[in-house]
Amino acid sequence: MKLVSARVRMFQNIIDSGDVPIDPDLTAALAASPLVEADAEAHLLEHSLEVQVPFLARLNPDVAIAALCLGPLDLAACRALGKVVARAAAPAGALVVASSDMSHYIPAAQAREKDHRAIERILALASARFLSGSDVPPPQ
Repeated sequence: MKLVSARVRMFQNIIDSGDVPIDPDLTAALAASPLVEADAEAHLLEHSLEVQVPFLARLNPDVAIAALCLGPLDLAACRALGKVVARAAAPAGALVVASSDMSHYIPAAQAREKDHRAIERILALASARFLSGSDVPPPQ
């Protein structure tokens, strides 16, 4: 997992040309985990922040962020990272926002179908089925 480095002070909000500060305390709390690696360039080729941050900044002009960029993870790593994020976010009263592009370059109808199945699994807290993409529950 890559974290925007605590040395980075601002995230440039490309859509409306404003800057959103990086929350140094929340960033440090996340970076304290051995699961997280500080990387000032983690989000250079990833675009979910440029989609999410303008909405956050519009709703709260004083918003500050701590941003993680994830690659493929197994269920155990996801759960461990979830605990790290919860421990860092709770004392700060932080809102946790997640974004994922799970269906690039497929027809819209197929993307909606995949998104619908993913949302069903998320709402059912079926994390193993969500990660595997299977409709069959894993053996207990």
